[in-house]
Amino acid sequence: MVYKCINLLKHHKKRSVIIVVLLLTCMTGAWYWNYKMKYEMIVTFNQTDVNAYDFPVGKRKIDASPWIKQGYKKLTDYNIYNPYAKPLVKNNSLFEAIKSELEYSKHRLPKLYRKLNQQGALVDFLKQEVGTQYLYSGFNEATNAPTDDYFLVTFDGYQIEIKRDSLGNSDVYILFGYELREIPKTKRT
Repeated sequence: MVYKCINLLKHHKKRSVIIVVLLLTCMTGAWYWNYKMKYEMIVTFNQTDVNAYDFPVGKRKIDASPWIKQGYKKLTDYNIYNPYAKPLVKNNSLFEAIKSELEYSKHRLPKLYRKLNQQGALVDFLKQEVGTQYLYSGFNEATNAPTDDYFLVTFDGYQIEIKRDSLGNSDVYILFGYELREIPKTKRT
């Protein structure tokens, strides 16, 4: 009887050690996965190889820890919030980006199209109140740095998303407009 009890204890000791080792392995793996996902971001790029599995838009993973440790916040796997983003300046480039996007929406927004294509529309645009709000940053496909900033611009009851794309490491930017739409009027009680 005593022999059976001692043998049973030895068997449970081995089982307990195996269970503890498995639990520690799982916890270490989960911690590493969480750590890796916290700093891993995805950069999209134009895939030029027609035979590639991810043609026409390729994706690559990068380590975003240098920016996250500086105070940037990861929003999604593709976008990051830059607390130090330079504000968008109301100038001729912004006006031209809005007009360029308006070319695609001229049948949907004919009143705005006529207004912005009049003589002196740029001067009127620069005089009016234009609201700009930083939304997020995307990663540049060439530099793998979060230099492509997105803004929401509102003016005259319209809103448009503007992408500010930097050219290399300089302070030269190109602006692109996306999704120009009229802000819905809310009912007042």
